[in-house]
Amino acid sequence: MAHVRLDMIAIDSVLRPRLDRVRELESEITQLHAEVDVISTTLDKYHSFHAPIRHLPPEVLLSIFSHLEPGRMPLENDAPWVLTRVCSSWRDLVTHTPTLWSTISVDSW
Repeated sequence: MAHVRLDMIAIDSVLRPRLDRVRELESEITQLHAEVDVISTTLDKYHSFHAPIRHLPPEVLLSIFSHLEPGRMPLENDAPWVLTRVCSSWRDLVTHTPTLWSTISVDSW
């Protein structure tokens, strides 16, 4: 019986440091995942900045926007409102283009 007890102590002395190391590595992995998320978000912003649609002249964007049919979407998603939520440059363009606001659908309650 004593030898079993000694075996358990020996196994425990091998196991504990390994479990401690596993916890350290899990913590490091969690930290690395957080860093990867931050870096990925930054990279996504750069990719977005270089998207071809971001380089279209305002006249082309307005031509595209003019084909959106007012009244085909629910009020809270009406075309001009949706376009103002895409990015700040679209918001500026849309809010300063009166023709996009010439028709706004209003549902009856």
